[in-house]
Amino acid sequence: MTGGTKVEMKRPNPSGEGGWMTDKTWASVLQLSEEFEVFATLADNFEKNLKEWERIYNSMKPQSKKANWPAPFNELSLIR
Repeated sequence: MTGGTKVEMKRPNPSGEGGWMTDKTWASVLQLSEEFEVFATLADNFEKNLKEWERIYNSMKPQSKKANWPAPFNELSLIR
């Protein structure tokens, strides 16, 4: 994820200091959760399924159908 991160870090990075997810990435997750209804539960989902999101993050092909993202984001399609 890239882009502006105008969201305050209201919640700490769930991967911890020096963890696999940077604070900038976590701020982007928070921003998506706040600004887009379809992503409203994304931050909560990251916190509940941290190991699964780390697996996706480290995947060579996270866009692959075989990646099996945590629900409900495994069925998300932004093209309508």
